[in-house]
Amino acid sequence: MPSPTREQTDSPTIEAIDARIRSQVKREVRRINTSIAADDLVSVTVTFDGHNAVIVAGSECSIVVDKGFTLTNWYLISDQTGDIQIDVYVDDFASFPPTVADTITGGNEPSLTAANSRTDSTLTGWSTNIADGDVIKFHVDSATSIVRATLILNGTRT
Repeated sequence: MPSPTREQTDSPTIEAIDARIRSQVKREVRRINTSIAADDLVSVTVTFDGHNAVIVAGSECSIVVDKGFTLTNWYLISDQTGDIQIDVYVDDFASFPPTVADTITGGNEPSLTAANSRTDSTLTGWSTNIADGDVIKFHVDSATSIVRATLILNGTRT
């Protein structure tokens, strides 16, 4: 039998390779566990598209929230500089559809004025708690010059 070469004697054993793989897997599992909190983040996105025409005031879109969350901020972006104001109504599913009486914005609706992007994380006057099964209705109060706008509500699971 030929004597082993230096390269063969310095090669890791199956056990050493297995131990290294297990160590890497444990590190990866720890990394996944530390990022689980990211699963508690929520984004609700609605896009209004006028299909080559200015978005029409009164346009609406509703969604049902599967699991409740607390709003933390919003972003509003548009395809071009202009004006738009979008109100946000929330009510429980049994009371569908939400109406202007169910606004959660406290008179501080997401809006753009001669702009194409804006964000707010203070949410002054807003009712920020959204419950399991609530319906969120987005209502365009007004729009000028904007053909496409996207409103993103962000929050954390409760």
